[in-house]
Amino acid sequence: MRPCRAVRVWKLAGALLCATAALALYAQVHESQLAGSWYPASPTALRQQVNSLLAQAELRLPASIPAPLALIVPHAGYQFSGLAAAQAFSLLRRYPVRRIFLLGFSHSYPHRGIAVPDYAQIATPLGVVQLDIKVMQQLRQRKPFAHIEQLDAGDHSVEIQLPLLQMALSDFTVVPLYVGELSDVELQQAATHLSRYLEPGNFFIASSDFTHYGPNFGYRPFPSNNETPDKLRELDAGALQKIVQLRAAAFQAYLRQTGATICGRNPILLLLHLLSQSKQVVQGRVLEYYTSGDLTGDFTNSVSYAAIAFSHVPPPVPTLNPDEQQTLLKLARDSIRRYVEQGQAAQVDLSAYTLTPRLRQPAAVFITLRTEGRLRGCIGQMQALQPLHEAVMSRAIAAAVADPRFPPLQLRELPRITVEVSVLTPFRPLADWKQIELGRDGIMIRKGDHEAVFLPEVATELQCTRAEFWQQLCLKAGLPPEAYKEKDAELFVFTAQAFAEAQPPGR
Repeated sequence: MRPCRAVRVWKLAGALLCATAALALYAQVHESQLAGSWYPASPTALRQQVNSLLAQAELRLPASIPAPLALIVPHAGYQFSGLAAAQAFSLLRRYPVRRIFLLGFSHSYPHRGIAVPDYAQIATPLGVVQLDIKVMQQLRQRKPFAHIEQLDAGDHSVEIQLPLLQMALSDFTVVPLYVGELSDVELQQAATHLSRYLEPGNFFIASSDFTHYGPNFGYRPFPSNNETPDKLRELDAGALQKIVQLRAAAFQAYLRQTGATICGRNPILLLLHLLSQSKQVVQGRVLEYYTSGDLTGDFTNSVSYAAIAFSHVPPPVPTLNPDEQQTLLKLARDSIRRYVEQGQAAQVDLSAYTLTPRLRQPAAVFITLRTEGRLRGCIGQMQALQPLHEAVMSRAIAAAVADPRFPPLQLRELPRITVEVSVLTPFRPLADWKQIELGRDGIMIRKGDHEAVFLPEVATELQCTRAEFWQQLCLKAGLPPEAYKEKDAELFVFTAQAFAEAQPPGR
């Protein structure tokens, strides 16, 4: 008995030694090296700078953004990207935060896998940030997470975010992860491991700047001239569109096609794979976008910065009653009239309208304009990015003056125009193109960079079969008529509550 007991005591002592060693491994504090260069070394000066950025960001942040699951934030010096990053962190202020998963990368040490550091705290001039040791230990037991000693030196992609977090939040821990090159299989593995933490109180932040343009970055797909600002915005917009729609494969294809120098592409890809595993539909929204050239006036070398928030798609707006429908129709018409009369400076006095909670709920919407039954303009917003009444106002103006199929609406035409509003339910993926009901369901196709939508009433107007409905949608998207049957075609279905003016007011 005694030898066996001695063995058990020996094993227990060994286990204690291992545990002690593991705790010792995490006992050290990592000193961030950014103070004095990336931001002020003085705690007072740093606190003042960050507070100023957060205050400016709060004024620019819309009030209607739902609680985020994740963010993409830039990581340049605060004088450049600070305002964009502060927009994202101001949003976090509105919600309870327990743990931040910070997805960064190394600018100086290329590697494979996801590096998890071995220290317990990171120090900035504002104090220490506590890391979540338990979660970090759990992740390091699973591939492709690992400890990579060279990454313990840290990187500004992670550490530039910390003073902003320290001033925006009060009690939180951080899980810093340095994301390197990952195969598709490794991306899925990592996303699956992280998906267990997709729960209230946990937030995921991917750190990335966008296009690095100019000779200093070895990337100049177009010459530097008066058109450079617009071309940069167009280039970044192509990437941002794929990102907010959680289209990881399309984002990768866009990077290959354009060579766009988005430094945090790996953290972004991991985030997109992770959010795609959410049990609810997720959508992204660009909170802020600008370039260093916009700040300095010099686009010879320019870096782009964007802040993006990802949230669950809100539930569909409940059925609107007749009074609410009339409010939206009047708001749409008044918005068009004021814009056509006064231009972009026109403002509608919302105090003149009864805006119920349903009309203030975020919703996707289409506005259709007709003249004597003939289409005169139709433009929509397919994601619930704004309160319904704001979406109706903006889309009504767009349908009147920005539908490329028609010239801008003239004031003399307005009395003959009929306004129709369609409030959409969230888009649902469709496994089989045959599983739609004509007249009830609207449809959407997305294939590569091609995309198109048909409202439910289009099937009735065309008097077509299901196959013909999809074929016409493919043609609208600039695709071959049978593209909806191809494996890489993404199909979606939705329904809509549509209502229109009884007749033009001019009659």
